[in-house]
Amino acid sequence: MALMEFDLAALLDFKGGLVDRMVKAQTNRVAVDLETAPDIPDARKVVITMRFKPVIEEGELSDVTTEIEVSGRMPARVTSARMIVRKNRVGAKQMFFELDAPDNPDQLSVFDQGPQRVEEAK
Repeated sequence: MALMEFDLAALLDFKGGLVDRMVKAQTNRVAVDLETAPDIPDARKVVITMRFKPVIEEGELSDVTTEIEVSGRMPARVTSARMIVRKNRVGAKQMFFELDAPDNPDQLSVFDQGPQRVEEAK
């Protein structure tokens, strides 16, 4: 059995290049996120976590189980809209928002005003 010393240079070749592919997949996610949301100034992050668990046989350390996790963190996307609370058709309170004017849900649309209300406005 051929042994390979474990060091940072060998990390990318670990498990037949699997770690390298995992890192490339995460950095690709970062590139796509940066391209689609360059206006978000928060940093994107790729983290390589290595865990080493001892394997004890007959009271002695025989092996080490090595786990390598590659994860990424992208900024959350946030949007908001103002909503009003009104009674619905059956009288229960419910939240509503105006599709045509999300920043001002109290604003009436042309269809809500109707011809009589337009005349009153003149």
